[in-house]
Amino acid sequence: MSEAYDDGYEDITGVDIVPAVVDAMKQLNASRRPGIKYEVADARELSVFSDGSFDVVFDKSTLDALKHLQFVTPLFQMPIDALGKSLLLEPQVYLCVSLNVPEEAQPAIDTCIELYNPKSLTA
Repeated sequence: MSEAYDDGYEDITGVDIVPAVVDAMKQLNASRRPGIKYEVADARELSVFSDGSFDVVFDKSTLDALKHLQFVTPLFQMPIDALGKSLLLEPQVYLCVSLNVPEEAQPAIDTCIELYNPKSLTA
């Protein structure tokens, strides 16, 4: 997201579950990109943010990291919270960078949306 900041998108919040990663990103960007905010949070439970907090959610392999949940709990009962809650403003934009082929990633995304926000599911 550093490049997005450099391109003029200054209202950016980075989230990671690992405090050391958040600390490293804060240090790395402190002088060059002071406007980027960083939070330690679990993507499965993002109560640190209120509903409608974001225009866009950019997922960089979070879905890949949580993909195993489909085998542990049916239909992703512990979905990525950004899809499950209404963290996104209308219209909702969820960008997903995944190492999975679309045929593998899309069902997981659709299931999360359908379970927690059925009115926003589009083909």
